[in-house]
Amino acid sequence: PVPVDTGYYYVYYSGGLHEYTPEFAWLALAPPGPGLIVSEITNEDADTVTVSLPFTFRYYGTDYSTVGICSNGFLELGSSTHRFGSNTGIPAAGGPRAMVAPFWDDLDPSLAGDIYQYYDDVNHRWVVEFYDVAHYGATGDRETFQVMFMDPLYYPTPTGDGEILVQYLTGLAQPGATFGLENVDETVGLEYYYDGVYHAWAAAVTDSFAVLYTTYPPDYLGVEEYGKSVGTVWQT
Repeated sequence: PVPVDTGYYYVYYSGGLHEYTPEFAWLALAPPGPGLIVSEITNEDADTVTVSLPFTFRYYGTDYSTVGICSNGFLELGSSTHRFGSNTGIPAAGGPRAMVAPFWDDLDPSLAGDIYQYYDDVNHRWVVEFYDVAHYGATGDRETFQVMFMDPLYYPTPTGDGEILVQYLTGLAQPGATFGLENVDETVGLEYYYDGVYHAWAAAVTDSFAVLYTTYPPDYLGVEEYGKSVGTVWQT
């Protein structure tokens, strides 16, 4: 089995045995890479910015054209509604809505590190990278990770919802973070990791580690696309 919310999003990790196990393949955005620095938050503690997505991204059944990015290591589909680093478990009311949490914690890029974004139009994916970002009050504890939104037109899923690939260049420098997804109502979510504890079916994040959030359930073998017709094949 793999971690799942209520049967909507599933998460597969690198090194696993499932059909949708991702491979770690770091796309370096920081210089000399092609990333554009997110100037509104890269030198700020507990700040947010809302940016336009280069394609429509469906998330828990809703289409979005914008996304909020917080310097505390999470994103919100639609716009920024939350900026605090005091992370919680998933799901939980009162926190970020329609959240993608690659590394929600009390981070502080004003202390060290930078945040970049980039649209990889060749591979149809939008990427945000937190590069060497410090924790609040801890200059020596740095995190480097990136989250990729895959264009649903080129990466189809059974529900039409977008796939999200999170990559960790380095393992956790501090243990008190939240990794996972949550819907806009904050009633359904997928908690991969929270405050030092992994989901019972999750693998520990190490250096050069990837997790893929997708609506393909285990043993779903693939999608063949012919024009606008999509056929699916299930393992029997």
